[in-house]
Amino acid sequence: MSKMVMFCGGNVADVRTGKIREGLDVLCADGKIKAVGKGLTGDGAEKIDCRGKFVMPGVIDAHVHITWDGSSDPVGLDEREGVYQAMVRGLNHARDSLKAGVTTVRDTGSMGDVAVEVAYAIQKGYAKGCRIVPCGASIQSIYGHVPNIGVIADTDGELIREIREKKLLLTEKEISCQWIKIMATGGAAGMEEVGPSMYSQEQLQLIVGEAHRLHMKVAAHAVSREGIVECIKAGIDTIEHGADIPDE
Repeated sequence: MSKMVMFCGGNVADVRTGKIREGLDVLCADGKIKAVGKGLTGDGAEKIDCRGKFVMPGVIDAHVHITWDGSSDPVGLDEREGVYQAMVRGLNHARDSLKAGVTTVRDTGSMGDVAVEVAYAIQKGYAKGCRIVPCGASIQSIYGHVPNIGVIADTDGELIREIREKKLLLTEKEISCQWIKIMATGGAAGMEEVGPSMYSQEQLQLIVGEAHRLHMKVAAHAVSREGIVECIKAGIDTIEHGADIPDE
């Protein structure tokens, strides 16, 4: 039996027109919007009085680290408190995000793949929080960026194995939208040089090819122009940060 909820009489943000439409009902069934209008009946639906309130789509944040707390040293906090406390923080942050209207986030790197576990716990109903699309621990070279949230893979064989390990983990944890994260350049929070691409063009193409073959997408931390261009040539799906992205 489907679960129906109707938000009654609210001021609805119309994202197509950029206007607020007053006094509308929004009928949802099984988590999907079925109707928007005035005077909807909503027979059998749980009704929530939204008069005087605003109703808007949930916000999606495509780059977070769900266990980090906004402090000046989140990496050190992870190291001091360990993976179990990181998971507790992540669950709290996911709950707070949902309360703030952020309904979906993509986690772009977590120590010990903990964001995958946070996503699973929420998905199973063990905890309340926003939906999480987790990349797990980032894949990086020995010359990598923020290694405490990553795993080291230098050779072609190591890269293939790490990608397949992520595929196995995400599938076992019932994550349907599957991403991996690579550290393609240094920069932003590490001691390493920002400039060079940390993987060769051939290795970047290997990463993209194997991930796409397994129906996964690839996010790349890429700050320098050199690294960004190499990632785009290789077919990386999203560039994270892109501080020195060139006009072309």
